[in-house]
Amino acid sequence: MRTEAYRSLSEKVIMYTGGKEKGIIFRHTTVTKQTFAQLRDSLLGQGKILEEDFRKKIYVISIMAGAADMNEAVVAVRLSGDSLDFAGYAREGLIKQHTAEKAIEKICSVIHAGVCSPDISEGRATGPGSEQ
Repeated sequence: MRTEAYRSLSEKVIMYTGGKEKGIIFRHTTVTKQTFAQLRDSLLGQGKILEEDFRKKIYVISIMAGAADMNEAVVAVRLSGDSLDFAGYAREGLIKQHTAEKAIEKICSVIHAGVCSPDISEGRATGPGSEQ
């Protein structure tokens, strides 16, 4: 179940940001023939890798995004077969820059996975088959 994956990803993001689960943005996309090593290579130039979990196939990365790439986001990425799950969080000021969403899209474009489809946004289930 994807919700279980999102739960473990959100725990990683909260651990690094101290943010609240309500503000975490979740995305899902499919990839073909993506290995964990290739995922790491794609992430290396995008930001600072904060954690590598080889057992769960999760990376946590700090990446600059938002308006003019001036705001930091923390994104956890999980590879499971032919799918990638993302959880991202960024502190936003009075003017919302949607930094976490932009950081996830930035990573997706580098991985050549195309646009990531939203499954859960702001901690609420929205996709088909998602559990509440």
